[in-house]
Amino acid sequence: MWSVPPPSLETAKQIHDVTSVDHPAAIPAAIDTLLKALPGALFHTLPRNSPLFPVIPAEYPQQVLNADGAVTDAYLLSALHHARLIKDGDEIAAIKKANGVSSRAHEVVMRVLGKAVKGKIEAGAGAGVDRPLLPGEWLIEKEAEAEAIFVASCRREGCVSSLNPCKLRVYLLYLPVPSSVHQAYLPIVAASTRASTLHYCCNDQEFAWGPVKPHDHQNKNDFAHGKAKELHPQVLLIDAGCEWECYASDITRTMPVGNGGKFTPEARAIYELVLEMQKVCAISPSLSRSPSNVVLKNSFLAIFRHHQSWSPLGRRPTHLPPHAGQGVPETWHLQVPRLPWLGFVEL
Repeated sequence: MWSVPPPSLETAKQIHDVTSVDHPAAIPAAIDTLLKALPGALFHTLPRNSPLFPVIPAEYPQQVLNADGAVTDAYLLSALHHARLIKDGDEIAAIKKANGVSSRAHEVVMRVLGKAVKGKIEAGAGAGVDRPLLPGEWLIEKEAEAEAIFVASCRREGCVSSLNPCKLRVYLLYLPVPSSVHQAYLPIVAASTRASTLHYCCNDQEFAWGPVKPHDHQNKNDFAHGKAKELHPQVLLIDAGCEWECYASDITRTMPVGNGGKFTPEARAIYELVLEMQKVCAISPSLSRSPSNVVLKNSFLAIFRHHQSWSPLGRRPTHLPPHAGQGVPETWHLQVPRLPWLGFVEL
């Protein structure tokens, strides 16, 4: 009563576009059929002593061994990783769909911020007093409000992940699988000085009102809804992306807040640096690290030329990841080897 009924075998076969789907009870018969057709066959499994993968009942490998077959877990995981590096047309279409939905969600946040700057968001009679605010009356003055609008935009376009690949084994066992309503990963929504925090995940602070000290991470809980206050010039960084049919998007955007909706000179300089890096990488996706790192280092040194006592790249050299933007985290070891010390610049 707590879960929807599992799909039929035929429905599951269509959903996942696979040759065959059956109940676990059918596995011994399937093994027997394969052994008769291919005597002495080598059966491949996922690592059997890893907590990351489902436990294979001992009777299945033993059934193979009793029939003079063989079982190994040395190759299947690596083969799956290699297969993931090359996407077919349907996979590319799913990735493009996820990217399109996420791009529009980022744009929605930007446009809501822009309408507020132009004074085009007005609360109707009784808003926030006799009735709750409606979506068209929402202001974005907190990180959580920006995250809520981003996620809502994705949900409106149908990005509700119904099956996490990690839960596939549960699904095949026909156990209840809760529907996932999360993004492809936990959104990072960081305003003010928090935008420089790598993998910030609190998403619970107000925008900065008034002067911000270099190391100030406090907003003094000063709510400005309904009050005439000016936002201090700052940026809002959103690193978020939706998931579409188990294929993820990953998009980071940095937008100005305060200052009439425009970047400060310092923020614009860094923004244009990132844009230049994207152009350099777009010219040649296989570009080696050296030329792009030179552009990165020279640009940063120019930006911080007034800070002679601190060199952002002199003390902690930061490199671009190889094939920037094209890596698959789970299969990184199959691509370009990692540097001994590899950092990331996230702006």
